[in-house]
Amino acid sequence: MKKYLFHLILIFTFTFAFERDVFADDSVNKSPSDQRTYNIFTLKNGIEVITVSDPDLVTSAATLSVGVGQLQDPDNAQGIAHFLEHMLFMGSKKYPKPNEYMQFIQENGGNTNAFTALEQTTYLFSINSSQFPAALDRLSSSVKDPLFDPTMVGKEINAVNSEWLLSRQSDAFIQQRTAANTGNPDHPRLKLGVGNKDTLSTDESELLEYLKNFYEEFYSANLMKLVLVGKQSPNELKKLATKYFSKIKNNNVERPITLVNSYRLEDLGKNIYIKSKVKAPQLVMEFPVDNNSSMWRSKPNEYIEMLLNSQEPNSLMSFLNEEGLIESGSASIDPILWGADGSAFISYTLTDKGLDNKDTIIENTFRYIDLIKDSGIKKEFFDELAGINQIQFEDYTAPEALSLAVQFAFSIYDVPLKHIIDYSYITSDYDSSAIENVLSKMTPQTARIYHISPDEEILVDLKYADGGYRVTDLNFNDYNSNLLFADLSLPEPQVINLDDSEELLFTSSGQYDTPKKVYDQKGVQAFLSHTQNFMGREGVLVINLKSSIPSKSAENLTYAFISNAVFRKKTSIDSSKSSSTKWCKYIC
Repeated sequence: MKKYLFHLILIFTFTFAFERDVFADDSVNKSPSDQRTYNIFTLKNGIEVITVSDPDLVTSAATLSVGVGQLQDPDNAQGIAHFLEHMLFMGSKKYPKPNEYMQFIQENGGNTNAFTALEQTTYLFSINSSQFPAALDRLSSSVKDPLFDPTMVGKEINAVNSEWLLSRQSDAFIQQRTAANTGNPDHPRLKLGVGNKDTLSTDESELLEYLKNFYEEFYSANLMKLVLVGKQSPNELKKLATKYFSKIKNNNVERPITLVNSYRLEDLGKNIYIKSKVKAPQLVMEFPVDNNSSMWRSKPNEYIEMLLNSQEPNSLMSFLNEEGLIESGSASIDPILWGADGSAFISYTLTDKGLDNKDTIIENTFRYIDLIKDSGIKKEFFDELAGINQIQFEDYTAPEALSLAVQFAFSIYDVPLKHIIDYSYITSDYDSSAIENVLSKMTPQTARIYHISPDEEILVDLKYADGGYRVTDLNFNDYNSNLLFADLSLPEPQVINLDDSEELLFTSSGQYDTPKKVYDQKGVQAFLSHTQNFMGREGVLVINLKSSIPSKSAENLTYAFISNAVFRKKTSIDSSKSSSTKWCKYIC
């Protein structure tokens, strides 16, 4: 009896010791088609954790995010957040060998990387599941006890500088630097977040001091968020999080948030001509918008994106495509793109005809925006969006381990963790005033129109990018009066019938467990296959056209490529969730 009582005491003591390292569990709202197990909890040091358990996974993955990034760089050490990202892997007290963490991941069938965004830095890896604990040990040691080896400073400055040399030539970087240089000069995005030898001190001992100060100030557990995805059970994943990350120091730091608006009134109503290396000329219309990210249940931005991206007859995109003015076009709205606020973008890749008729594109874009405003906000469109989102949520397929962890990391500071999956699908709170508020920002007076090509005339050379720009005021009185105007109209709202959704979720075909030939005539064969337990209402049609004709000559091959391009263009439909925003947010 005494021996049995002794065992009970031991078990109780161990359980209490483990549980006191975490606060109460919660779970992520997930799709009914998602078989994975999600848990949310907070370690005693303040790190919020999401674990995802899936016994079918071959690899495990993790992301550790810190709520500080490029915008928090001091003026005298621009790029220090990115430089710290590099130096963190140059050895820890437990694993002092430089790059030991990265080498261990690679030797065990994994991948590792990191990125420094505007207001967060994220470390990520995937690895063979059997080595997951050892990899977590190395990652946590790097964050908890970095050596900041002075002998590695010069090497990593060169690595950062090399990234900048590569970035400075990219179209996205040139466009982002132009937006920063033509916006509010008090906004911290004007700093060079990637860093280079100019912005990081050439005095290595001084730079190391800046680095240590930045680390001590911001690398606090209460600013960190951890995601673990693996085949391990939920309890095993919780133990791994507790074992390796609960001892990271918590300095109770308040997360630094940018409060400066990206643009002033005098920065709006502008033509901005960018000399860039783009292969095809582009036209991008930007409209600054308020931060409405807390209204994710109302989806005001997605409502507008859906209408602007419509390919229905007489829609804006349909007209511009049919007139041969654009190769492609799409609209996207990011309300927190610049930290305190964001922007709506309508982006076009121009044809030669479009390049000669940019005024037509711009005028019709404004006419279509006015049409949306004048037609009034319609709940039928909101209901259509809600139906589409519900179907997509019910048909949700969780990605592989690393992709899921990174997907969570991108939004982990912006939405409640409980809604880390369903926040982009929930469309429940119809709010016409929220939609009207976004539309009210989309006017000629607030527009910033970027004309991007290698041939643009410029007046200002960018300091840290291989390009330049010129700015003029928007003046519609100067526009050609003989513009081609379309008889534009909004699409008809579609009624999405969800009454039979539950019946469709779990049905067994029982008929096509392997692909079966269902058609074979005149050289055409068709096969049909179902999954054994079909979930959802989406199907995939794959067409393979086999012919020896394209390979017989270079001319035939060229015609084949052209035919394929034309077919893809004619049959493609832009998703309302697509994003063509080309403004650089992340430095790897």
